[in-house]
Amino acid sequence: MGQKNYDWAKTPSLAIFIVYVTGFLVWNMYLAHFAFFEYDLLQTRFISAGILTLFLPAILILWKEKNEWLFSKRDRLVKFVLYAIWIVFFGGLIFPHIPQHLGGSKPKISSVVASTSTLENLSIMGVTLADAGEGKQRVQTIPMCKIYQNRDSVIFGVVRDTGSEIISNRVLILNKVQVEAESVTPDDPQQYTQICRLIREVYGIKEGVVTETR
Repeated sequence: MGQKNYDWAKTPSLAIFIVYVTGFLVWNMYLAHFAFFEYDLLQTRFISAGILTLFLPAILILWKEKNEWLFSKRDRLVKFVLYAIWIVFFGGLIFPHIPQHLGGSKPKISSVVASTSTLENLSIMGVTLADAGEGKQRVQTIPMCKIYQNRDSVIFGVVRDTGSEIISNRVLILNKVQVEAESVTPDDPQQYTQICRLIREVYGIKEGVVTETR
């Protein structure tokens, strides 16, 4: 009796599990840069991130005629090591630069609209409030880097303009009930560089050389 190969690619439940776990790992590798861990397991974003991460490996695996060893029970350690290396490579260098609507984690520029008390607290934490005009009450912050959100929290990266340069200030994790609304601006490469790219460089995301001076 010959050795029976285990073709996990034809087992939908196992394939979905692997995709889901991969997405969970990749997202939390990214969020770890900002001292955040996603405990909410029931998120469709993990599936899309897993599909995105495993797309290229899946093509190689499904090329069964040339990669028969991938379906056998032999060399399991080698397969696991290759999987781990790919997760680290993709999660660290590729995933952070893919827009979130495509399954990646690239942030957006957004301003927070909140109550007076919340804005006062944010101002104390170093967030600059947007000027509403003479005699008008301020209702929102200046544009910030919206890194991530779930059902309970929103993560924003904050920068500060010193007058001579723009520097990274901090990352704030806000309770979602504190955010009454958001003002999302269109994609602007210069604004992204001044805010999100600078924040992510400081927190260990590889974005290239960042120099923002006036």
